[in-house]
Amino acid sequence: MDTFLSKIEAQAKADFERTNRILTFDEYLALVTSDPRTHVRGSAQYVVDMMDHFGRTETPQGSHFKLFDMEFVSDLGDMRHRVVAQNEVQQAIYRSLQNFVKEGVNNKLVLLHGPNGSAKSSIVNCLTRGMERYSESAQGALYRFNWIFPVEKIVKGSLGLANYSGSKPSGESYAKLGDEDIAARVCCELKDHPLLLIPLTSRRDALAAWTKNAPLPDYLTKGSLCHKCKMIYEALLTAYKGDLKRVYQHIQVERFYVSKRYRSSAVTIEPQMHVDAGARQVTMDKSLSFLPTSLQSVSLFELSGDLVEGNRGMVEYADLLKRPIDTFKYLLITCETGSVNVGPSIAFLDTVLVGSTNELQLDAFKEFPDFTSFKARIELVRVPYLLEYSEEKKIYDINLKKVAGDKHVSPHTTYVAALWAVLTRLKKPNAIHYQPNLTNCRRTSRPRSASCSRPPCAGCATSTRRCPITRGAWAPRPARSRASCTTPPRTPSSSA
Repeated sequence: MDTFLSKIEAQAKADFERTNRILTFDEYLALVTSDPRTHVRGSAQYVVDMMDHFGRTETPQGSHFKLFDMEFVSDLGDMRHRVVAQNEVQQAIYRSLQNFVKEGVNNKLVLLHGPNGSAKSSIVNCLTRGMERYSESAQGALYRFNWIFPVEKIVKGSLGLANYSGSKPSGESYAKLGDEDIAARVCCELKDHPLLLIPLTSRRDALAAWTKNAPLPDYLTKGSLCHKCKMIYEALLTAYKGDLKRVYQHIQVERFYVSKRYRSSAVTIEPQMHVDAGARQVTMDKSLSFLPTSLQSVSLFELSGDLVEGNRGMVEYADLLKRPIDTFKYLLITCETGSVNVGPSIAFLDTVLVGSTNELQLDAFKEFPDFTSFKARIELVRVPYLLEYSEEKKIYDINLKKVAGDKHVSPHTTYVAALWAVLTRLKKPNAIHYQPNLTNCRRTSRPRSASCSRPPCAGCATSTRRCPITRGAWAPRPARSRASCTTPPRTPSSSA
């Protein structure tokens, strides 16, 4: 048992060091300069890179992203949300994300609309599950930052930030101090990008030099820190008399992972009646009692809510149009500017917004007076039913294998179920869509020799069968030799 635990402990420590879980600000900047494209992208580019990361295959129906095959979770046995076919939908989402990258802002909500059971939720689930797995790889690493304030023995003359004198300059970062040496750790609920700590003008120049003028998100070129981080930043800059290097000593850059279960950059918002973000005052929080004197007279606010937890990732609005229209009018400004008013502050967001709805709700929404305003901020992507029974059968094969267990299931079961499901989705044929040689067919009960293009053979010339298209009776034809008849004679053996 000791050997087993030792192996686990050694592996956990090796993984921690390999994944760069905790970095100083200088170490993070070195990581950015070594691979700028990975660390200066926005959420739209992140999802695009994630879809490309899993690869794609070419099919007769078009390009298919392997992400939606969910093979990366096959070892967990969770293939319930695998998406079969729907290649056009995948391409439409991919094109929308690429447009967001070119615009520099996620200025539209991608709204998936279609009938119930057409895989809208499964498509979003595949995207979030893919982001979770991608964030665990080196190519998908994401970083946030915390403020670290050491105890008195680390910085003489102060306890955390209280009565901060700044009398002892030091070049060492506090990022990797042990818990016993830390008086307070202040996290950023918005998971602000560490590069937002660089002043705006210097940041733009650095980004242009690192990326060779490639498209950049407005979140990095125009965004700013959240209210709480900005107040702490300004207080430290004042305490250190403008010494920015000493401010960066307090920065701990931390890697984080996308997780739908723990609501980290992957959030699903159900139909509800309240705004999706809020704020609360934290100045009097006992865990933050080590604030400097310059901050004790300032009201700091801690942001919370679905939009805050989903920042730098993806937010899904499930059944969006089931909510009252007034509860998501804020999305008009959020999509346009990339920010949202939360309490006394403005939060800059970098989030891909995805919604789902059915056709009936969308048709009703189009009659709403403000639909024209929403139309400019919504990217409609239709998710239709599958009309190929062979594709439908693949879905049933996956699900039946899990629920059948040891019970015997007839081999044709999924074929029949898929065929029936597809037939129920087809519309009743209309004669105006028939081929020209069939448009003259009419319902009739009298014999007609030239009304149908499929006359019976001689062996069936006297039968009372009807045309499968017009249901009119076929006229008898002159008998021909049995050699030319395509219908075998009925015998007791053949009929049996």
